Amino acid sequence: MTAGLALADLRRLRLAHQLLVGSTLTDPTAVVSTLVAMQAQEYAMARWAIGLRLAGGGSDDEVEAACDDGRILRLHVLRPTWHFVAAQDIRLVLQVTAKRVHQANAFMYRSLDLDTHRLDRFAGFVGDLLAGGNHMTRNEIRATLPAGWAEEKGFQMAYLMMYAELEGVVVSGPRRGNQLTYALLDERAAPTPTRSDEEALAEFVVRYIRTRGPATIPDLTTWSGLTVMQVKKALILLGEEVTTVEQDGRAYLLVEDAAPPAGARSFLMPDYDEYGMAYKDRSALAHPDHDYWTLPWNRAVVIDGVIAGAWQRTLRPSAVTVEISMMDLEVDDPRVVAAAEEYARFLGRELDLRSATVEW
Repeated sequence: MTAGLALADLRRLRLAHQLLVGSTLTDPTAVVSTLVAMQAQEYAMARWAIGLRLAGGGSDDEVEAACDDGRILRLHVLRPTWHFVAAQDIRLVLQVTAKRVHQANAFMYRSLDLDTHRLDRFAGFVGDLLAGGNHMTRNEIRATLPAGWAEEKGFQMAYLMMYAELEGVVVSGPRRGNQLTYALLDERAAPTPTRSDEEALAEFVVRYIRTRGPATIPDLTTWSGLTVMQVKKALILLGEEVTTVEQDGRAYLLVEDAAPPAGARSFLMPDYDEYGMAYKDRSALAHPDHDYWTLPWNRAVVIDGVIAGAWQRTLRPSAVTVEISMMDLEVDDPRVVAAAEEYARFLGRELDLRSATVEW
């Protein structure tokens, strides 16, 4: 274990490794691939999470186009919840995590009367149904099923579709208006070289550490759904490629590289952003003068790596109203204004910035 790490330096390293400071990437797909997987439960906010990491800011339309044409895919992996994964990484991510997600889903499979035979029959059925570029919504797929296969209401259809995702059969297709469609994975993502399970595990783990480090083993297992045993196996395989640093008595994993760029950054953090979701312990983000448990972990205003306020938005045809409440700063502080302006530029809308009142 190397020498201790100051908390400010831990934040600085995370901001840089997560492409929130100093990013040179201009392609949305490159952002997603660099981060391996990005939580995408809230679709609009997940697109903004990509925009935050693009040099020059990019645009919502650019990110949407990458999702529509299949360069960026959206499906259930990891914990499980919706994630963005780049097409070139989808098979790696599924190889490492799908089995663990099936284990996490086992109780729900049983509760919903979805045994392995029924699940496999559905995966085969939907694979045939979508073949040849036949993109369909979940409700359209449900409508083609034999009677009694999935209840009209309830979770059966959601878990049937998730099973087909985890088995590498289906992924997201292009949007049809406001509706999401499904497509065949093999028709959306080109084949990639076969890796052994050990090679895939080691690559997956080192890419997490490289882009989220400094991070603890519990951070990694919480984010990925992998077991401690799997992570320790990967660390043995990686050897000296991963180092350990200490901060406040905890051991943090890090892939040593050139010193990340210094520099301040203020931004409007979207729901479920990786800057928070990638860690079990998020106390490094906490404002030192406010109760950790009362902080706005979704839609937070982040200044120099610390949560400093909260925000919400309302979209109008040509403008976006952003309401912000800060803990210690005024809303007209240049750092706050710059963060809101960056978000409005990403959307291609005029900014209507307003102050909101929250009791901190």
